[in-house]
Amino acid sequence: MANRKMLSFWYKLGKKYVKIMPVSFVYLTAKLLGFFSFWFDRKRNYVLNNIKIITNKNRFSLYKLGIEFYENFALNIADYFIVVVKGFDKIKILTPKEEVFKKLKELTQNGGLVIPTAHLGNWEVAGVLVGSLGFKAHGIGLPQQEIEVEKFYEELRRRFNVIVHPFQGGFLGAYKAVKNGEIATIVSDRDINKDGVCVNFFGRNVSFPKGASILAYRTKVKSIFAALIRENGYYKVYFSDEFDIDFTLPESEFSKRYVSKFASILEEFVKRYPTQWYHFFDYFKEYSC
Repeated sequence: MANRKMLSFWYKLGKKYVKIMPVSFVYLTAKLLGFFSFWFDRKRNYVLNNIKIITNKNRFSLYKLGIEFYENFALNIADYFIVVVKGFDKIKILTPKEEVFKKLKELTQNGGLVIPTAHLGNWEVAGVLVGSLGFKAHGIGLPQQEIEVEKFYEELRRRFNVIVHPFQGGFLGAYKAVKNGEIATIVSDRDINKDGVCVNFFGRNVSFPKGASILAYRTKVKSIFAALIRENGYYKVYFSDEFDIDFTLPESEFSKRYVSKFASILEEFVKRYPTQWYHFFDYFKEYSC
């Protein structure tokens, strides 16, 4: 309970701090907090182990990547506050919004769209970007444990047509949205229910959730992987090619191929951006299969 109250305090303080400080100073502060968090976080060894499996780096190089990981995560949090307090226009997105709009419009012209994504880059700001372009972005997620923190994320999402359905029973809400021609962005790299599809991921057997695949199969709409990645102080939008998987397959076989495709694409992105794939636990042990 004390930890929850402390987290609530920091979020309230963060909003006040961002309100009075220029954006450049907010980013500098975030990087400093990220740097010191690396040295004092008890979960650091889990982070380093994940990065080691991804990159095969050791010692100095591994620690350097670990520091960058914590700094990038702190910058993500800073951007949440900046959007809420100062406005979305303060976020630097290199990819032209017109280009993103055109792509999403093209993909949704014959129905809804399923975007399986991951804890990669800045998934919250990605949802805000989709919503700012006039689309409704639906997700499925667990609520924050602290009510003040949950209110903060609700405020962030409400302004930009981002709708997060509860983890329990949220599939139906996402299904109705996609059938209505809207977009479902499903974070799909943590198999919380431990009932997903076992695939090869960085040379390990890892279970990935199959929710996005089932949603795509039952709605018969297009699917792509997408991510918003930080590069040199800016964000870039990345879209994969469409998932070309036969809808006439049985659902179980469709899910296996869909999840395998997702894992393969995600692995390539994580190789390129290992310090922007955020897990603070022993990922490859937790989801081994």
